[in-house]
Amino acid sequence: MKNKLLILIIALFVSRVLNGQSNEFKYVKLNTEEQLFGSPKPYITPVNFTFFNNQNKAIKIYFEMYTIHQLEDLPNLDSILNDAKQNLSYFVDSFKNDAIARRVDYLVVPEMAPQFRINNNIPNATNFTLKNSELVELKVNSDTLRIKFHTLNKLDVFKKYTPEGLNKGEQNFPFIINIIVNNLADIKTLPDTMLSNCINRIRKDVNRFINDKAIINYSSKFNAVYNMKDGNLTPLGSNKTIRTTYLGQNNQLELGANYGFRFLSGAPVTHVELGLLFHNRQRIYSLTYELNGFYLKDNLNRMVINQNNFLSIGITRPLKNKNLNEFHLLPSLSIGKLMHREGNWLPVNTYRLGLPAVKFGHLQFQPELYFGKYEGQSKTSVMPSIKFSIYNFR
Repeated sequence: MKNKLLILIIALFVSRVLNGQSNEFKYVKLNTEEQLFGSPKPYITPVNFTFFNNQNKAIKIYFEMYTIHQLEDLPNLDSILNDAKQNLSYFVDSFKNDAIARRVDYLVVPEMAPQFRINNNIPNATNFTLKNSELVELKVNSDTLRIKFHTLNKLDVFKKYTPEGLNKGEQNFPFIINIIVNNLADIKTLPDTMLSNCINRIRKDVNRFINDKAIINYSSKFNAVYNMKDGNLTPLGSNKTIRTTYLGQNNQLELGANYGFRFLSGAPVTHVELGLLFHNRQRIYSLTYELNGFYLKDNLNRMVINQNNFLSIGITRPLKNKNLNEFHLLPSLSIGKLMHREGNWLPVNTYRLGLPAVKFGHLQFQPELYFGKYEGQSKTSVMPSIKFSIYNFR
């Protein structure tokens, strides 16, 4: 009886969760307004640049995009901002109300009139301050003008992306400009060339990433923060953070792993490999430790696993084409040494040479050669192997 009751409770819970997810999906799917103005959600794109004014902390500009190569296909941003100033001027009197924090989503579509929505966030509490011995309302939250348009995707490395509101089949990416001010009425006082100055500064720092057609730059994360003090756009601090690392070095350090099996010494061997990868503009260097499991049965017919583990260093080049439905030759070379030995599967001092590999999707096939002298032998034994891996190293 208890088991039946438990099953019933679980079934009701799962049904409730699935129903909730279904309702949420339908709501998102049917909410055309949010798809048109609010998608993508703010601050989730992999490429973003922030400009703030150290003298006037109420002004901040935040650019959001999906790939750094969108900078090559931008319209006149200052013209878009000037049009937004003009179109929003009809609301300038209501924008001066300090009791309300607003966000204006401003959508620009070619050959169409701009579309925009105004979200008014009325706070639960009213804030005050003293000015000239008089009590006045204090605005704590800033206003935001969020301009959204789409740039043409000219890069074959990306899969088709069709944002909501565009004709099906068009290959475009959203480009977002967030302008944060104390009051939306202050937007009309912003310099006419402010946005183009910001973009020119970004291009100065990322131009070499755009010119370098390496696949890693198409999908990399970029981030930088600039100060607009005295009209000079300078990176914040001595380290200019960009492409998730330091501008000028173009290096990345990350963790990686792969697992699978190989045929070695006449037996199937499972392996798990963990390590560090260091990327520069042309190559990937790796330092890994690999656990290899050889299986046999003892005298009592129990399964025994002999570990023979290797420490390896390697070098490879990143793929220019990452189509998962195609075979790719991966130029690579690795050298490993046996660090932990169990059983008589391998000689005491065994070295391993990893050769160029073939990749298909997330699978990798790599030929290997093992070198070592068994006890009592005068010549070095050479043992070939094929390594099959599910690989998440780049």
